[in-house]
Amino acid sequence: SMPNDTWFFDLTTETWVQKTPLHNPTAMHSSHAVYLPDQDKILLLGPNGGNWLEMWLYNIAANDWTKVNALSTYKLYGGQQALVHDTTRKRVHFFTLYDHDGNGTRDWARCSYDPAAETFSVEPPALNPAGYSPEIVYDAKRDRMVCLKGALRTEFNEIWAYDFGANAFSKLNVTGSPPSGNGDTTSWQLCRDEARDLFVVFRSGGMIYALCPNAPPQLASAPTASPNPARLK
Repeated sequence: SMPNDTWFFDLTTETWVQKTPLHNPTAMHSSHAVYLPDQDKILLLGPNGGNWLEMWLYNIAANDWTKVNALSTYKLYGGQQALVHDTTRKRVHFFTLYDHDGNGTRDWARCSYDPAAETFSVEPPALNPAGYSPEIVYDAKRDRMVCLKGALRTEFNEIWAYDFGANAFSKLNVTGSPPSGNGDTTSWQLCRDEARDLFVVFRSGGMIYALCPNAPPQLASAPTASPNPARLK
């Protein structure tokens, strides 16, 4: 069975501490979490045993998990969805499959959660990258979302940007050589470095790439030690 325990990592002492919450979330696989600074809470998203998505909030001060019922009105299917904290709109976004018209066909949709109002919305993008397991981050400088994706598991190094105003994705024509397409993007991690205006990719095998929006991707200095890629999520 899958665990559903809660742990804290203390960056000062570099130690792990297990918590004992009043309630625990559903045991999930391929889950993802983000910190909500305005609420001082942690938002968790992941599929239950039937691959239907559930969302939970962890109140750090109260040491308690509560289920986000606003998501329950939608039947969202998925796994390995990356959560994006939009610091401009104070919302959390993710992309997943949703049957918009009830005909059994699931298409990509942008899902947004407002933690202050406790409301949830689903909207299909006008144009989206047909792909698998996108890693998405928020680019606050340009007010957009950027994703690293595998197009139908054949190309694993495409980079797409989502425009909120147009409600559409567009593929970025990045110059230079992107990271190799070897492996599955489920073992890749994308993060945003706002201070240096970089997108950083950790690829399976311990490789780290840095992508500047106005320059070719570059292989960063090889780290002296790397975590096991299978343990990243």
